[in-house]
Amino acid sequence: MRVACVLALVGVFACGGRDDGPRAELVDRVQDYVALRRRLEADLPPLAPGADAEAIEKRRAALAEKLVAASPDAHPGTIFTARVGAALREELRTVLAGDDGKNARGAILDENPDGIRVEPRRPYPEGAPLSRVPASVLAVLPPVTDDVEYRFVGRDLILRDAHANVVIDVLPEAVP
Repeated sequence: MRVACVLALVGVFACGGRDDGPRAELVDRVQDYVALRRRLEADLPPLAPGADAEAIEKRRAALAEKLVAASPDAHPGTIFTARVGAALREELRTVLAGDDGKNARGAILDENPDGIRVEPRRPYPEGAPLSRVPASVLAVLPPVTDDVEYRFVGRDLILRDAHANVVIDVLPEAVP
């Protein structure tokens, strides 16, 4: 039953030829963000060959500062628009429903850093743990680039730029 529901939802998100739905919207917006990050990063001095951890972290922090400055009025909904958010909440509600979703719900709620505050286009808190996103949940979320990742903070779903350690967007109350 669960597999059929997941396949049906994936079909809703990605059926037909060109996908102009919420899935494509999210993917396009993430690609726009990554293009912005690459432009901003190109302005930074390159790392010297064999750079140490401190130099790497300084460059990462400089990139995060540039991203924050480029989005001074960032707010939830830049990537997770109302349409995308509604579709993702429905996907999550379905995959986390009933006994089949019990383990995934437990992993999300037990292993995430509840109590920290995150905001779009701000650095993810240094030293804060990162949640694990169960494979069953990842299977229904639109794919993103390797350096962008889905995470949970409390009941919120976030997109995090792992390269710059910046929260790209927040979908409040994503976990039912």
